[in-house]
Amino acid sequence: MTIRFRPYFDSDFLRIRDFLSQSAREADGSPTRQPWNWWIDRWSFTATVSCAMHRTTHEEWAERLGLWEQWDAPTRTWQLLGLVLNEGERRGEAFIQSGCAELPAPVLEEMFDFIEAHTDTSGGVTLRLDPRFPQRMAIAERRGFARTDWQEPLSWLGVDAAPALALPPGYRLVEAHMVDVREKAALHARAFGYTDQPEFVQSAALAFARLPLTPDYRGDLDLLVLDAAGTPVAMAGFWYDAANRWGALEPLGTDPQHRRLGLARSLIGEGMRRMVQLAGARGERLDGMWVGSDQPFYLAVGFAVQNRWSVWQKALPR
Repeated sequence: MTIRFRPYFDSDFLRIRDFLSQSAREADGSPTRQPWNWWIDRWSFTATVSCAMHRTTHEEWAERLGLWEQWDAPTRTWQLLGLVLNEGERRGEAFIQSGCAELPAPVLEEMFDFIEAHTDTSGGVTLRLDPRFPQRMAIAERRGFARTDWQEPLSWLGVDAAPALALPPGYRLVEAHMVDVREKAALHARAFGYTDQPEFVQSAALAFARLPLTPDYRGDLDLLVLDAAGTPVAMAGFWYDAANRWGALEPLGTDPQHRRLGLARSLIGEGMRRMVQLAGARGERLDGMWVGSDQPFYLAVGFAVQNRWSVWQKALPR
């Protein structure tokens, strides 16, 4: 087995997107219902919104991405075997991505070396480790990482359980391109509680202006709810992964002054309906959608937790 490491190049963007989609399969080839990889929404969102929001340059983000490739003799090509990814948020987070089979121990050791040498903070490193890969956890423990009490949940909503679109009187649904991106950014700030940080509000406008540049962005899946005055008060973005017959929800937020009116629930239902329609028009089918949360709201809508990633941390010398 011939394996090599190499850094990330911009020409790898779609290749990594396809790897994340195609490797989210069980050993029998079926789409997993207990993911251990990012979905295509996270990859797209990271490269645009996360980096812009946190003022991480493209070069800073790219230098913390690592690719491990395996030589495939029959096709005489290098095939992706595993990845180290980051979200560009300057929090020292790193993610090991692979297929369902464990990576060779020497590759994992190289990945840990790369992570510790390329972390984006002097405070330490945070890893997500799926419990089905005990060798990774053993290596992390031996290298001084400690398992925290926090876990990152992954929740699933089947297509048949999606709620209906039922907006209260005075509210209407539009696609995000019909609204100035600065209004969308201001809504995001209200929904996620950072209106008192003007630098982030400004960054958010740049971030959402960049989002449509990603290959998997669809304007008909980027939805807003407007109130009677035409102000955006709820938002939801959906990402369709045809290879796995599922969608992903990122982001979802509602202005605190307009919560508990069913706006977010309606957005989820409309997003699912649109993805079902999109799949059908392409001769495909949609099974459901994912969200990276276990908040009570999602569980009340019908999402069910399918997996949790363990979070490990290690302090690094300053």
